[in-house]
Amino acid sequence: MTPQYLFAYGTLLSGALEPEVDVVLRRHCRLGPAATVAGYLLDLGEYPGALPARTPGQRVRGHLLELLAPARCLPLFDQYEGFDPAAPSASLYLRERVSATLDEDRERVDCWIYWLRRKPRAARIIPGGDWMAYVESRRRGGR
Repeated sequence: MTPQYLFAYGTLLSGALEPEVDVVLRRHCRLGPAATVAGYLLDLGEYPGALPARTPGQRVRGHLLELLAPARCLPLFDQYEGFDPAAPSASLYLRERVSATLDEDRERVDCWIYWLRRKPRAARIIPGGDWMAYVESRRRGGR
């Protein structure tokens, strides 16, 4: 069976906001290599949101998560991300297939991503598209 991957760029990497999600991450996912996806990242407060690139060169930085039990992981992640496959137009995020580029060797890997369905008016773009670096910079008092 071909491995399934999720491109994670926010709280699925930095600590899920719900304990049940953290348990599934530890038991049913394996952290994979660093990668990027064509898109841009928004600061939504406690978590980020990604949207597909509007201009060439926009990249979201994250990691691939190998889904060891996709049937167990994806429904829980869908719920966590506010995605309802039966009602995508009413969802906060949309789960779609994209191609991620691995940092190490530039290989392209097919994976899932959660795209924000629409850009909130007040959301700010995160420079460099890297949530983890952005959060660390804010902790140190940067902007």
